[in-house]
Amino acid sequence: MRQSSRVPRNSHQVNRDSDSAVILRTALPGFANGDLKPFPILPHAICPFADARAACRAMIGSLCDRIVFDLR
Repeated sequence: MRQSSRVPRNSHQVNRDSDSAVILRTALPGFANGDLKPFPILPHAICPFADARAACRAMIGSLCDRIVFDLR
Protein backbone atom coordinates (compact mmCIF):
# COMPACT_ATOMS: atom_id res chain seq x y z
CA MET A 1 0.00 0.00 0.00
CA ARG A 2 1.34 3.44 -0.95
CA GLN A 3 1.99 5.91 1.87
CA SER A 4 0.34 9.30 1.68
CA SER A 5 2.63 12.30 1.49
CA ARG A 6 -0.11 14.49 2.94
CA VAL A 7 0.96 16.34 6.10
CA PRO A 8 -1.50 16.02 8.98
CA ARG A 9 -3.31 19.26 9.83
CA ASN A 10 -1.95 19.41 13.35
CA SER A 11 1.70 19.00 12.38
CA HIS A 12 3.92 22.05 12.39
CA GLN A 13 6.79 21.58 10.02
CA VAL A 14 9.35 24.30 9.44
CA ASN A 15 11.06 24.33 6.09
CA ARG A 16 14.17 26.55 6.15
CA ASP A 17 14.05 26.99 2.42
CA SER A 18 10.36 27.72 2.08
CA ASP A 19 9.33 30.31 -0.47
CA SER A 20 8.70 32.85 2.30
CA ALA A 21 12.15 32.34 3.80
CA VAL A 22 13.79 32.77 0.41
CA ILE A 23 11.88 35.98 -0.24
CA LEU A 24 12.74 37.37 3.20
CA ARG A 25 16.43 36.51 2.86
CA THR A 26 16.46 38.15 -0.58
CA ALA A 27 14.77 41.32 0.70
CA LEU A 28 16.87 41.70 3.87
CA PRO A 29 19.76 43.61 2.25
CA GLY A 30 17.28 46.14 0.82
CA PHE A 31 15.90 46.84 4.29
CA ALA A 32 19.41 46.99 5.76
CA ASN A 33 20.64 49.59 3.25
CA GLY A 34 17.41 51.64 3.27
CA ASP A 35 16.28 50.86 -0.29
CA LEU A 36 13.21 49.08 1.14
CA LYS A 37 11.05 50.40 3.95
CA PRO A 38 8.28 48.59 5.83
CA PHE A 39 4.73 49.85 5.67
CA PRO A 40 3.98 52.19 8.56
CA ILE A 41 2.10 50.76 11.52
CA LEU A 42 -0.55 53.23 12.58
CA PRO A 43 -1.28 53.50 16.32
CA HIS A 44 -4.99 52.66 15.85
CA ALA A 45 -4.03 49.36 14.18
CA ILE A 46 -2.23 48.05 17.29
CA CYS A 47 -4.34 46.12 19.76
CA PRO A 48 -3.73 43.75 22.65
CA PHE A 49 -3.71 40.10 21.64
CA ALA A 50 -6.42 39.46 24.23
CA ASP A 51 -8.75 41.60 22.07
CA ALA A 52 -7.90 39.81 18.82
CA ARG A 53 -11.41 38.53 18.16
CA ALA A 54 -13.00 41.94 18.59
CA ALA A 55 -10.26 43.61 16.52
CA CYS A 56 -10.77 41.20 13.62
CA ARG A 57 -14.52 41.73 13.71
CA ALA A 58 -14.05 45.51 13.76
CA MET A 59 -11.67 45.31 10.79
CA ILE A 60 -14.23 43.56 8.59
CA GLY A 61 -15.79 46.25 6.45
CA SER A 62 -13.48 48.99 7.73
CA LEU A 63 -10.76 50.89 5.90
CA CYS A 64 -8.09 49.43 8.17
CA ASP A 65 -5.89 47.19 6.06
CA ARG A 66 -3.96 45.47 8.86
CA ILE A 67 -3.94 44.73 12.56
CA VAL A 68 -0.84 44.32 14.67
CA PHE A 69 -1.26 42.34 17.87
CA ASP A 70 0.69 43.50 20.90
CA LEU A 71 1.79 40.43 22.83
CA ARG A 72 3.01 42.34 25.87
